[in-house]
Amino acid sequence: MSSIARSQIHHSQLSLGVLTDHELLMGAMHQGRGVQDLHLLPPEAGTTDGLLAYLWQQGLSSVWVLPASNFSQDCTCASLEQVGSRWLSLVRPATTDPQRPASALFWPRDLGNKHPRRHLTLTFPAYTGWDWSLPNATTLLATIVYLDQVLAHQITETPEQLASQLLAELRKDQQGWSSHSFSQEASSATEEKSAAYIQPEVAALSWMRPLTLVEQRQRYLHKYAHASRLLQACLDVRLGIGEQQSSPQGREADGIHPGIWHVQLERAGSLFDGKLLPGCLEQAWISTPLFACCQQIGYHVRVLEGIFWPQSHTQLKPWANNLWQAMTLLYTQPRRYRHLQARINAARSIRQIAELSISLLTHSQSRLAWEAQIRGRQQALLFTQLAQLVKLGLMPVLVKDDALWTVSDDPSPFTAAGNLLSSAPWSGFIPGYRVPLPLSREVQDALSSPASASEVAQMLDTLAEPSFSSR
Repeated sequence: MSSIARSQIHHSQLSLGVLTDHELLMGAMHQGRGVQDLHLLPPEAGTTDGLLAYLWQQGLSSVWVLPASNFSQDCTCASLEQVGSRWLSLVRPATTDPQRPASALFWPRDLGNKHPRRHLTLTFPAYTGWDWSLPNATTLLATIVYLDQVLAHQITETPEQLASQLLAELRKDQQGWSSHSFSQEASSATEEKSAAYIQPEVAALSWMRPLTLVEQRQRYLHKYAHASRLLQACLDVRLGIGEQQSSPQGREADGIHPGIWHVQLERAGSLFDGKLLPGCLEQAWISTPLFACCQQIGYHVRVLEGIFWPQSHTQLKPWANNLWQAMTLLYTQPRRYRHLQARINAARSIRQIAELSISLLTHSQSRLAWEAQIRGRQQALLFTQLAQLVKLGLMPVLVKDDALWTVSDDPSPFTAAGNLLSSAPWSGFIPGYRVPLPLSREVQDALSSPASASEVAQMLDTLAEPSFSSR
């Protein structure tokens, strides 16, 4: 976040603040640039009552409290509710610890009990659930400003609240969403029919293989992380609406209409055998997106039975596109979003919002099949992207969640992966390490060890110096 002279921006425009033990960092966006203004706290701010009076005098409306500060670590809901006779307060406890505050609203008592035109909000990110690393006040301020800018939305106290608000805006913007899909609950007959079928559970893929003799002669191990396959999946996934229909012999499995299918999968010469490349041969129930993908990667698919929805929509696309574009800005405009850790925090937040949103969308019985289609499309994207890598001559040796590792003699992560990183539009991939890991004996032994892929991935990340794109 760049800093300019305070005279270039009016004091009242600095409405966002970050509080430490001894300082107040105020900031805002001005003509597309981040501005900040640092103040030492006066002696009277040593009490909560005096601190509130000082923050109010500065004209602030939102103040985030640095988790490492004594105020954040010592503050309780009870202490904020007893701030003195000058203030009215509304304290919101953290969901994980009701004694700790997620946020608190304050306004002077002399304004009356009516809803005030202005109030001051203290937010405690230590208790709100954001997945942020916050070594200092500048990082916290930059994180909030970056998220506010790329999402074009004021950041609320918890990720759950923001996820809910973004979904509410989607329903509001799309006529017919609530009447035809989102609010439609399954009838008892539909639920009974669904109970006869297994909902596919598509877990995040974790896979590893030993190096070949040729690969052992290579010199570097590269990591490539995908920003969010979940968001990418939601850009085009079709979700069923209305009444489902049975397909006793599976003849209606066309790879288009949303459905859940009982299948028998055979390798039939496909490279996705679970040894050379990860596979899904053990899955007995799959959704339509994964069914179509299995055919594309060379599997022989025999459908035994299933259910499907003749009617469907892609109404998640605007929501997913907004979040995808926000992620794209963070990764493709590093000169604009210069603070490294703040970019990491913002990207993590977008992924977190996406996961929470899907959980909110699919929590009811009537929409369980939605998650099956979304997760199936997510896994299908992984297999499709792996197939594209194979065409480039790259064979992954490790896959964990949205990241994969390859070996090469090329030390540059940008040229070692062909056009994986340079393709336009942005493919979602970013280099996971600033510099690759030397393909040492330690690394080779880890890839051939009995340890799990998750354990090896964690070990490799510890050995490497992660870049901002690392998960």
